[in-house]
Amino acid sequence: IDEFQNLTDWRDDLRMQKLMRAHWQRHKHVTYVLYGSKRHMMADLFDSSGKPFYRFGDLIWLQKIGIEHWVAFLQERFKSTGKSISPELSHALASTMKCHSWYVQQMAHFTWEHSRKKVDQASLAHALEMVLDANTPFYQLTCEQISLTGINVLKAIAAGETRLTSAAVMHDYRLGTPRNVQKAREILEARDVIERGKDTYAFLDPGFELWFRREFIGESINLG
Repeated sequence: IDEFQNLTDWRDDLRMQKLMRAHWQRHKHVTYVLYGSKRHMMADLFDSSGKPFYRFGDLIWLQKIGIEHWVAFLQERFKSTGKSISPELSHALASTMKCHSWYVQQMAHFTWEHSRKKVDQASLAHALEMVLDANTPFYQLTCEQISLTGINVLKAIAAGETRLTSAAVMHDYRLGTPRNVQKAREILEARDVIERGKDTYAFLDPGFELWFRREFIGESINLG
């Protein structure tokens, strides 16, 4: 079942979750594989002790496809249509999109459409612009739903800041109080805009990150 976290949008979803678990746990010779693209929501469904699906099964975080596999795949797919893309440009395409499956395929589609027999640097750069333009309405909507403090937190993360509640960072990025920072960060994590590592923060959506850097920081977009 794909995008399983969407059941939380249903009316009286907890009742439905309880009903599903009550039936499913008695099923035999059946394996359920429940997929979801929203990490925070899936973790809440299966890791929260108060939820019906708590510890229902193994929780597996799927890793991204390795860049070496993307390079081989892109070359093979372009070749099968009578076109070619070099290993270097295949690597640049996948690297720019940080091996995010959906974005790699979208950028590859635009690259294929706007290239001749052989892909060059210019057609790849044009494809990247098309990806960002095609997704701009979604990115704009995302920003409209984020507070000013949240936007400033994203600016700090884009700049590589890790100590978001330090006096210097809060002053430089106008973040207000540590409580404001914490609240904004928690909202960004809950909406799967960012993820927190051991000592770092990162954007979850590579396309949004590139667009944000261009629109809010004024950075030039470069191929990875």
